[in-house]
Amino acid sequence: MKVAIDIGNTLTKMGFFEGRELLKTSVIQNYNMESFIQELNKDKAMIDEVIVSSVIDLADDVINYLNSNFRWLPFTSTTPIPIVNMYQTPLTIGMDRLAAVIGARVFHKTGNILTIDAGTCITYDFINSNDEYLGGGISPGLMMRYKALNNYTSKLPLVQIMNDMQLIGRDTIGSIKSGVLNGAIAEVNGIIDQYSSYYPNLQVIITGGDNSFFAINLRNSIFAAPHLVLHGLNEVLIYNKTDILHND
Repeated sequence: MKVAIDIGNTLTKMGFFEGRELLKTSVIQNYNMESFIQELNKDKAMIDEVIVSSVIDLADDVINYLNSNFRWLPFTSTTPIPIVNMYQTPLTIGMDRLAAVIGARVFHKTGNILTIDAGTCITYDFINSNDEYLGGGISPGLMMRYKALNNYTSKLPLVQIMNDMQLIGRDTIGSIKSGVLNGAIAEVNGIIDQYSSYYPNLQVIITGGDNSFFAINLRNSIFAAPHLVLHGLNEVLIYNKTDILHND
């Protein structure tokens, strides 16, 4: 069994794979060492290899635990990958963005693909038919937009509602919902249209915590893959030879 781990700012996501089949997932709220170890220990005897992508520096205790128990691979800008990274500043790219486009190839073997990760931010990442990752865009996510209206004004309340969306807001909360949700949908539709104008037969995959909201409301035909980043990390692990894995 292989385990793909994506450590974000607030959530740690784990995917347990047999080959390319995702057997199960686990999510840790507010990442901490105890929960991290507890989740891996549940299946410790069956785990062959682990890959870890993290937006934070791994604590020495975590590294020591991984070294002592598994063959593992940190996913960094220098890790060999099965696509060509054409990003002009490869050291600055979020590794989850790169993992997402690698994961896109699991679902669409050929062609041009736009991946959209609708989470804290809405990120757009493009891989062409030559397996070249060109880059994309970063935009505020839904909750970030709600919080910005609350933080940068004196009277607008913090809204966290994602449903019952109307075009014309009949009160302040309704108006905020209309502006944020309709605005985000218009943005994503517009971005997809722009990519489609340059790259005919574009395939679009959406992932992230808010993927279901967009999948329902976008007018474009898209494929929802909630665990796209985990699939991409697993693909990197499959691609790499076991002799580069850590097991000190």
